[in-house]
Amino acid sequence: IQSSLSEIVDFDLSASLVIEDLSSGAAESVLTYYLQYPVTPVFLEATKDNLLDLFRKMAPALPENMRTLELHDKTYSADQAPLAGELASFFNVPLVVDGSIKGCLYVASCQPDAFDENHIRILYAVAKQASIALQRSQEFLLQERAHLEAVVEGMAEGVVLLNQQGLIHLSNPAGMKAFFQMGTRKISPDAHFTAIANTPLEDIQTQIQKNPE
Repeated sequence: IQSSLSEIVDFDLSASLVIEDLSSGAAESVLTYYLQYPVTPVFLEATKDNLLDLFRKMAPALPENMRTLELHDKTYSADQAPLAGELASFFNVPLVVDGSIKGCLYVASCQPDAFDENHIRILYAVAKQASIALQRSQEFLLQERAHLEAVVEGMAEGVVLLNQQGLIHLSNPAGMKAFFQMGTRKISPDAHFTAIANTPLEDIQTQIQKNPE
């Protein structure tokens, strides 16, 4: 959607933010930049702060300590000149699923007054289609998760799946029992793990990659 948006709206940078509610009551987000020009890390950080500030005004209940995964979709060539200046125009459109704001579509330009009423109408139309696609995607993922949970629950082998933040994403009784046996004491939906049995998760991942069996 972001790549096709560039064909009808002239902007320097666009981004999308999608919020995922966690069982612990926290939230994490996926922030995807669509970059048509090279930009500096400082520029991206300023863009992120601006986007999140606008989004929090639409969704004030959003947790302050929300974790954000950043992805970059680059379309520029290696020898292209970097984007110069600061953002002078920007617009945020909410993505609504089941009556709740679950994200936003963001466009920005270094040119003042870059977006007119026609651009805004187009952005709202695109956001509506993106909201429908997001809702269908979330419904599919919920169905797949329910199926996976049913399969894992019945396995004799212990299963504990952690996400990138070290939160337990999926587990079964045998897996949780193994955690206790390995010396892991704190087990709760919002427990963050950096190690298992005093072994850092990064080392465990490296061992698995070297010896998948």
